[in-house]
Amino acid sequence: MPLSVNDLSEISKKLYSIDSLEWNQIVIRLNRTQELDHFLSLLGHEEYHPLSNILQTNKSGKILIIGSSQVKEKDVIKACKELNISEQRLELVLEYKDNYNFIKTHNNPDYAAILVGPLPHMAKGVDGYSSIISKIETENGYPPVIRIRNTTGDLHISKKSLKNCLTECVKNNVITT
Repeated sequence: MPLSVNDLSEISKKLYSIDSLEWNQIVIRLNRTQELDHFLSLLGHEEYHPLSNILQTNKSGKILIIGSSQVKEKDVIKACKELNISEQRLELVLEYKDNYNFIKTHNNPDYAAILVGPLPHMAKGVDGYSSIISKIETENGYPPVIRIRNTTGDLHISKKSLKNCLTECVKNNVITT
């Protein structure tokens, strides 16, 4: 049942009189209960959240899979289909030659994730980072970057490592099927 104008006025007065120490406790409680994002959203001030500048991706968006690979495109598509990931979501660059323009993924919510295998360390646009992977992992505005690793932890795109990576991405809600 909606409250009356008088009731709303009383609530507004009480909220307005809350001192900064009490507001601090409220914010801590909202954060602890994982409701701070929702609260700020209701207030129309999402920008107050320190993580508000992190790109909000479309978890059912494009999946860029990039890096030197021995896996054929048809095998990548097959692995995705086994996980109910549509082929139309895939952007495959399996023979990386230092010409991919990562800037098109920057601040682009159409990308759900970037899955990377072996890439050259020296690439265009590294801007002081040790590698392009380090750059896109570190700078704000890029979709989640997930390294495709083999069982020894090395960057490696094989049928098994790719399927394991995709499975983990789905499990961890980085991408949806």
